[in-house]
Order: sequence, then structure tokens, then C-alpha cells
Amino acid sequence: MKPIRKTNPPEILIRIYKELAEGKIELGTKPFETLVESDYRDIDTDEKIKTKNLVQRALADEQGWICCYCNQEITEKDGKILMKIEHYKPESIYTGEPWPKSKENKLCPKNRETNPLPDLRIAYSNFLCGCKGKHCDDDGSGKGDWELCMIQNPATIAEKDFQRVFEIFYSNQGYIYSKHRYGGVLDSGNSCNCSCEKERKRACLNWELGGCKDILDDFEQGILNLNTATLKGSRDGAWAGALRDIISEVLNLHPRSYKLERLDWRGEIRKKKLEAKAKSEAKKLKAKYSSKRKKDNKFFPFCMYILYRLEKEFGV
Repeated sequence: MKPIRKTNPPEILIRIYKELAEGKIELGTKPFETLVESDYRDIDTDEKIKTKNLVQRALADEQGWICCYCNQEITEKDGKILMKIEHYKPESIYTGEPWPKSKENKLCPKNRETNPLPDLRIAYSNFLCGCKGKHCDDDGSGKGDWELCMIQNPATIAEKDFQRVFEIFYSNQGYIYSKHRYGGVLDSGNSCNCSCEKERKRACLNWELGGCKDILDDFEQGILNLNTATLKGSRDGAWAGALRDIISEVLNLHPRSYKLERLDWRGEIRKKKLEAKAKSEAKKLKAKYSSKRKKDNKFFPFCMYILYRLEKEFGV
């Protein structure tokens, strides 16, 4: 995950807020799709789509076109942004109307006594840009309408406080996990051994991040499922590309002349006393992956993982 700096809502959303307050339009069950037509303003299908696209673009821009949770790239095809407007607080529960008993286990225990909960369906502060992968916000195998209890909204935490709040770490195999005191007990594979008791599990940050092993040692998916084989492979691939840039420059090797997994690059750097040069190249990459690209104002996918590995391997 990465800190997010929220900007002001797009103008079209500000206009909707104003018209809702004036009673000119009503909010349906699904924002942007079922705004009710009225005598004051005819909201046809094209305008609903336009409104949604403008909001999506604003969210993608402020996040540098990477997913709010897994940091994979958000892409665009034929003018359509392949993303989902993620409601940090689930829109099916935070409606301002009484929520059904069937939703109780999806809520954080501290919020189960409050019914109804505030209406945050079109609150821009509750909007994030999420990918459409089968993890982060997929209704079947991802966050769906689960409320995150331990993972704070990444848009509400200052960048300087981010690591202190989450204590995020990555294993050499690409697992993401937390060493926070509420993270849960970690095994050698960096999976969270949470209690099978539902309430204990709901206080386990690692279960929300990537999943847990229960007392029978069976792996159970968590909420965001950031440790799927696909995501781990993508993180590893991104790091391999960045590492290859350093090694090729420091050891003066053509990028295609060697297999990274077979090269003792640490030994070669030490033997040739190139540690200072390696650290210098790592600093250049740190600057590169810490900022948005100038050509398109986007972050590199999985930039947080690459920055973590640069610090771990080269101390930058």
C-alpha cells in the first residue's frame, strides 16, 4: 500500500452534492448509475457514464494510476478506465439507512452497535481507486463489502507516519505482512496465525492484508488477499527488473547476457569492491520509484515493494 494525497472532488461531483442538497435530484441505491431523473435536470444514461468516468479519472490521477491496496497498474482501454471506485467504508452498509442483520459480521465489532451508520455512498473522502483484480475489491474473493478494522484508509495517514502506523514488511518471496502488535503471530512463511474465533480474527491486521493460517494449518483467504500467487509474482517481477538495472550498470553487463537467479551479484560486487557504485545506482532508482513519471504523471507499479527492497539490499 501507499499513502494517498486526496485532492478536491471533481467539479461534476460538487455539482451533484449541490443539487442533492437543494432537493433537485435524489440518490438511488447505486451512485452514478441510478440518480433519479427530475423536472430540474434530465440525467440520461450518457451523463451518468460521463459522471462516473470523470470521478474515476480524478481518483486515478491522485493515486498515480496504481491500485490503492495492491499497487498494481490501473490501465485504460478505448477511453475506459479499468478500475473500480473503491468505497473504503462499504457503500452497501454506510447508507444512512438501517443495515440488515446479515451484514453484521462484515462490520468492525465497534461499529455493530450503531444502526444506521452515516451515508458515505458519494463522499469523495471515502472514494479510492481500486483495481479489478480478484483480490482487493472483488465481491467474491476480495474486500467486497467487508469493513476494514485494522487497516486505516491510506488517504488519512501522512506519508511520514505510514510505516509507523502499518509496519509493513515484505519477505524475500514477495509476501506482504505487518509486524504491528495487532498484526497477529507470524510463522516462517510470513502468514498470520489468527485464531479461528471470528472476533479474534477481526483484530488481526495480517488477516486483512493477505490471509491467515488457522489452528488446523489451513490457509484461509483474508479480506484484501494481497498474497495471491499472481500478486507475489508481479511484485517479484517488478523488483527483478529494477535489480537488473542496477546490476547491469554496476557490473557492466548487458541486461540479456545473464540470468538473475544464477548470478551471485552480491559476491561479484564485493569482489570488485563496487559497493559504493551499487549504492549510488540504488539511490538513483529510489528517486525514480519515489516520484511520478514526468511523461504521464504515473507511479511505477509496485513501487512501494521496490523501495522496500532497495532499502533492504542497498541501505538507501
